[in-house]
Amino acid sequence: MARDLHSDKDWHLSASTGISIINGNEKNYSEIFSAADKSVYVVKNQGRNGFSINETAKQT
Repeated sequence: MARDLHSDKDWHLSASTGISIINGNEKNYSEIFSAADKSVYVVKNQGRNGFSINETAKQT
């Protein structure tokens, strides 16, 4: 929890992070971003406040 020093209000912050493991065979940034984006939604579907690693690059 964080306190806003200007208004004395409390704020609750959370984060969901998607991680994409790459191996150099990816064709472009969009491919890497798409894999990480899918990982973010895995976390959000599990209740948020966490991380997920997309390891599809390891399988190629």
